[in-house]
Amino acid sequence: MGTEREHDRLIANAARDVLGTQGFLRKGRSRLWFADYRWWLILVEFQPSGWSRGSYLNVGAKWLWSPFSSWSFDFAFSPAARVNGLVEYQSEDQFRTASRELANTAAREALRLREAFPDISAVADRLADKASDCSDGWNAYHAGVAAYLAGRTAKAEQFFTDLSRPRPDDPPDAEWLHDLRATARMFATITGERDALREALEDFVKQSRISLRLRGSNFELPNADRRF
Repeated sequence: MGTEREHDRLIANAARDVLGTQGFLRKGRSRLWFADYRWWLILVEFQPSGWSRGSYLNVGAKWLWSPFSSWSFDFAFSPAARVNGLVEYQSEDQFRTASRELANTAAREALRLREAFPDISAVADRLADKASDCSDGWNAYHAGVAAYLAGRTAKAEQFFTDLSRPRPDDPPDAEWLHDLRATARMFATITGERDALREALEDFVKQSRISLRLRGSNFELPNADRRF
């Protein structure tokens, strides 16, 4: 059996050879790789198992207009970011091939994700579908932001207003949800003001980029008239 260091090395080499050539960067020495589109990221994670050497594969979007910065997935493309189940390490040759296959799958899924969001209107459509009942705070928040940037002011205001209202099933100790509802409440009041919400979102993206230590600070938020 190979060592854990060898196991990680095979994944890193495959990711570098496949994803690295497509503009993905590795987060430190972790199993997380990302493509930077300035105000959003595509994340690829070769997730380790807690009980066996091997790797799962997760691929998803990360919207940087969040008021709270982290490397977590936003699950914007599918109900779950899991693309491939656990592939176990059996031998060096077997896992070298398996790692390459996982990396190729990640590249295809990243391309599919990128093509699914050619402009902010497509993003707004997708996120509106996911947030239709506002049962998930983050889905509603992202849907509201995308609707606003797509020029759907009334729809954005409705998402923020609905999100700002506490629900009977809110966990009492979920401070993040309380803060998110407060942000939505503020956004609902400034959605119709000229550029006020755009400026607030620009600040969130700037802060996210700083917090996540992403290179560069120049970006332009999308609008309904511009493809990206």
